[in-house]
Amino acid sequence: MKKKSMMPLSKIAGIIILLFFAVLFILAFLAPSGLLNKAAEQAEIFKRFIPGREELGPRPETTVSEELKTDFNAFCDAIKKYKTSEKCLINYPLFSSLKKDYSIKIVYADEGFFAQLINAKGQVEDSCVIEGIKPCVVAGKNKAAVNFYENYLRDRNNPCTGNCASPEFTEPTSITVKWGGTDYNEKSIHVLYKDGSKLNSDMEDANVLYKPDKGHVCFFPTFDGDFWCNGNIKGLDDDCLQDEDENVQGVISQCGSS
Repeated sequence: MKKKSMMPLSKIAGIIILLFFAVLFILAFLAPSGLLNKAAEQAEIFKRFIPGREELGPRPETTVSEELKTDFNAFCDAIKKYKTSEKCLINYPLFSSLKKDYSIKIVYADEGFFAQLINAKGQVEDSCVIEGIKPCVVAGKNKAAVNFYENYLRDRNNPCTGNCASPEFTEPTSITVKWGGTDYNEKSIHVLYKDGSKLNSDMEDANVLYKPDKGHVCFFPTFDGDFWCNGNIKGLDDDCLQDEDENVQGVISQCGSS
């Protein structure tokens, strides 16, 4: 009986190549468009994980007003100028141009006060670093605002000068200043702590900073309260910084005034 001869390897290879191109032809011209789309989508997903790959195309153009640039620089310069001052206040610009969806974020990073001017797309337009000081707020935990009120504002004629109640401030993870507030017509301040806790979302910013010592610079988050200055676990009543008769600036001097 005669044995059947084996098919030559070259013929097998040719058949495999023909099958390969047939599959490509079906995918390219005969397969449902959804299949091709899915393949393309998967390809894009894998591209994101290719080392060293950069997104093509220009970065979206952003604009920031000269007024806002000037205000941000003045804010940073004021803190730099008085960074070693103690027991005094610093006034800074109103930042009225923050209404255009901009915000200022402050954190403690690389052993210093780090501020960023951020636009509505989350892009950083400008920044400054002031070494050697930490951001803080006269509000939050451990009755900080209550202690501040007791030390300086309860008896305005006899403010604390020596054995003061403490702490007068807390150190949050981040502080964000932007336009908003309860009626979206005020500059609001948002404070986040390391444990995830926050101050009330309706706290307002009063354009005044407090230098309790050489190592800190504090914001005053305030709330809409009664018709007179007082302090509670949230912070200070806005009258403590805005009312002509009860303003803290009548008790604590401006940095550099002496």
